[in-house]
Amino acid sequence: MAKLSNKTIWVLTSFVIFLVIVAVIAVFKYQTKQPVNKAFYYWQQTYNPSLSENSLMDTLAVNKLYIKYFDVVWDANLLRAQPVATVHFNKPCNKDYVPVVYITNEVFKNLSKKSVDSLYINITKLILAINVNYNPTEIQFDCDWTDKTTEKYFKFLHLFKSDKRFSNVNLSATIRLHQIKYKSRTGVPPVDRGMLMFYNMGKLKQIETTNSIFNNYDAGKYVSYLDNYPLPLDYALPVFGWSIYFRNGKSQGILNDTYATTLDTMAYIKKLSTNRYMVVKDQFYRGIYLKTNDLIRAEFVDDALAQKAAKMLVQYSSNKPQTVALFHLNENLITTYEISDFKKLFDTYR
Repeated sequence: MAKLSNKTIWVLTSFVIFLVIVAVIAVFKYQTKQPVNKAFYYWQQTYNPSLSENSLMDTLAVNKLYIKYFDVVWDANLLRAQPVATVHFNKPCNKDYVPVVYITNEVFKNLSKKSVDSLYINITKLILAINVNYNPTEIQFDCDWTDKTTEKYFKFLHLFKSDKRFSNVNLSATIRLHQIKYKSRTGVPPVDRGMLMFYNMGKLKQIETTNSIFNNYDAGKYVSYLDNYPLPLDYALPVFGWSIYFRNGKSQGILNDTYATTLDTMAYIKKLSTNRYMVVKDQFYRGIYLKTNDLIRAEFVDDALAQKAAKMLVQYSSNKPQTVALFHLNENLITTYEISDFKKLFDTYR
C-alpha cells in the first residue's frame, strides 16, 4: 500500500477541518434561527374572544395579535376626519398585541397638508387613551394610500417617528401589492417594517370577477416585484370570505363574513351558479336592504387557496418574515377551517 505524502495528509486534514467548520456553522445557524411569530388579526369592535377562539390560539401557539383600535373616516357633512368603531376591551388581552388604526385614503384626499398635524394629535390622543394600561412595542397604521396622498400620509408617519412618546415603539404600515409594483410612484413609507396584505387584489366592484380576495392570475402580476422592495416585510394571509352585492350591474357594498353556505340557507335568495346568487324578494339583511333582482357574488378563500398564497410568497420572495398573520380571528374561522389548515399555513415559513 502506497504511503501518503506529508503534503497529501495536510490537504486531507485541511479538507476535513473545513467540513467540520461548515457543519458547525450550519448547526449554529439552525439552532439560532428565530421562529416566525404566529399571529391573527382581530378585526372586531369588542375584544372578547370566545373559549373556542382562545383555544385555537393556544393550540396553534399564537403569540401575537393585531387588534384594530378604530377606523378613521372622512365625514362629508362635517368636512373632517372622524374616528369610528372604537374597540372596547371586555377582557384584558394576555398576549403581545399590536394596536392597528385603519385610516381611509379619503381622509388624506380631503385633508389639507396643514391639517395633518391636527389629525395626528387626535389619533395619537385616542390611541394613548385606549393604551392606558398597556405599553405596546409596535403600532401599525393601515391605509391604502395612492400617489396622490403619499405626501400627506408620509408626513403623518414622520410625525409618529419624531414623537418622543413613541421612541421605544416600532412603527409598521400595511402594504398592498400595487404599492410594491409602483413604488416609484407611491413611495416607500418611513416605517420600521411593512405588513404585506396578500389579498384583496382583484377588481371587487366588477361583476365579472370570480374572486377578488385571492386568485393566482392577479397575484402573478405583482409577485415578481417583491424582492425589489426595500422595506422588510411581514405577511398577512387571507382566511376569510364575504359577499358583494350588485344592483343594476353596479357594486353596492360588502356583506362581511357572509359565505355561500349562509346564502344557501336563505329562502329569499336563489342560487344561480357556483358562487352567484340572486335576491328574489326584498329583504333586510344585517341592516342592509337587499332588493329583488340584486345579484350576489360569494367569495371565499378555502384551505387550498390559502396554501397557494403562502407558497407563492415563498417561491417568489427571498424575504424572511418575522411575523405571519392570518386575517382574521372570529367564530366563522373556527367552524370553516380545520386546525391542521392553520398549522400548514404557519409551517410554510418554519
